[in-house]
Amino acid sequence: LQIDLVDFPAYFAAHPTLLILDNFEHLIQAALPVMECLAQATNIKILITSQSPLKVSGEYEFALAGLRIPDLDQLHEIDFSTGAQQFPAIDLFIRRAQEVRLNFEPDAEQLRQIAQICVRLDGIPLALELAAARIKILSPAVLLQRLDRALLVLTDGPRDAPMRHQTLRSAIDWSYQLLDPAEQNFWVQLAVFQGGFTLEAVHAVIGEQQPLSILDLVSSLSDKSLLHQTEHLEGETRYHMLEIMHEYALEKLYQSPLSEIARLRQRHARYYTHLIERSGWMIHNLNNAVGLDRLDADWQNIQALIGYSLAYQKLPADFETARSLFEEGLRISAHSRDLQGIMLSLENLAELYGQQGWHQPKSFLLGAAQVLRGTPLPCPESLCATSWEIGQSMTLDQVIHYVLEGLRAQPQKLAL
Repeated sequence: LQIDLVDFPAYFAAHPTLLILDNFEHLIQAALPVMECLAQATNIKILITSQSPLKVSGEYEFALAGLRIPDLDQLHEIDFSTGAQQFPAIDLFIRRAQEVRLNFEPDAEQLRQIAQICVRLDGIPLALELAAARIKILSPAVLLQRLDRALLVLTDGPRDAPMRHQTLRSAIDWSYQLLDPAEQNFWVQLAVFQGGFTLEAVHAVIGEQQPLSILDLVSSLSDKSLLHQTEHLEGETRYHMLEIMHEYALEKLYQSPLSEIARLRQRHARYYTHLIERSGWMIHNLNNAVGLDRLDADWQNIQALIGYSLAYQKLPADFETARSLFEEGLRISAHSRDLQGIMLSLENLAELYGQQGWHQPKSFLLGAAQVLRGTPLPCPESLCATSWEIGQSMTLDQVIHYVLEGLRAQPQKLAL
């Protein structure tokens, strides 16, 4: 059906119509003349899918999220024996997997692994379909492990699909190329953050040297679904990228000049070191839970700070400041029962005490970390044996209490 724009009003007056315009983002500039013509028509409803809103009068926005996924913190409480229909993301994954492997009937353990795959991919339908195609040669457990580099794995889309839907990278490329240069540069710089950020953090880390204001850039990227927002402490808004988007943006960031990467990482480290100091003061002097919650919200950024500091030997020069940094990491991890974070903090503290020549505390901390990992860490044989024995004799809460109370009081001694 072909209708000249000037004939729109007359045609739709005689034909009640639902007009669907799909993937309109690459035609945004045509929105105004089309809407002006349609405004003269009656008996018409328009449904438009687009990466960003048209921003015209009479528009109602309805944001589409990913398919429903389970909460990993409650994964052990979910009864997978009744099927996966309660989670559309898992259901879609299984149906697409069965298209390439007819006898694929996942058991309860595999369903849990598939649930983690769906969470890793944020319930994005295209990502789930591309991942499910890999079930032909990979088990759910192996696929989950390989999703650390999802853009390299999700590459085998149907040949009859549009090019941008044949690999996940192509789909994100499509969205990235629709941004103007200022938005591209700003979005890539945001990849320096891990797990989310506030506007205050963006101002401090990226700075105001942008062609547009930071607020305008964040607003534009949010409109284009390249940033997502949540309400946090006392109404504070936090922003984050979907994990797969962050992986793509981080690749782009690593293509930047080394001086630019170093600048962002140093400013990131400086900001979150100050955040730890401010929040720690609130916790210790005001007994303020807000300080702990703020650190908890930015725990992934603090982990990135610790990793950067170790990799580039940029730890604070004095022992007390470095110890406080790692102890705050331990408090945050203990508060959220994040075992990975607890292990990282214990190992970092062990290294710090070892640098002071205090081998008994180092042995104790390595022992606790080893027990949590379930395997000994590389260390001198006698130290490993002692560490393992010490670690097995204590509960997790005892370890944390000892590190934050007893060990701080007498770091040279191992007085259990």
